[in-house]
Amino acid sequence: MYVASISATIIILIILAGVKPLERRFIAVKQQRSVNLWADRGSISLDIMHQILGSAGIRIKRFIVQQSETDPELDDIHISFSRSSINDFEAIYARLENMENVRVIQRVEGT
Repeated sequence: MYVASISATIIILIILAGVKPLERRFIAVKQQRSVNLWADRGSISLDIMHQILGSAGIRIKRFIVQQSETDPELDDIHISFSRSSINDFEAIYARLENMENVRVIQRVEGT
């Protein structure tokens, strides 16, 4: 009786330990966060974004740069990140916000 209950407990713990990494991987894929920012023309590129991200598991899903309609000296940039936890996103947001070339930055809700 004790052997069966101990075995069942061990099997459950192994299953839980195996499911947790899979859950993180597949749920994080669905978590997409976006920002819009206005920066000096040509100051933000995909290479710079990869430097900001570093070796984190966050990926850039969409990166759109276009000249601002209101000011030709600014770029209107939309960036969508996938596989980003809220803490990772906040760290990236703070780095972008502290860049001297970034004039305005705002989160895009509902992504």
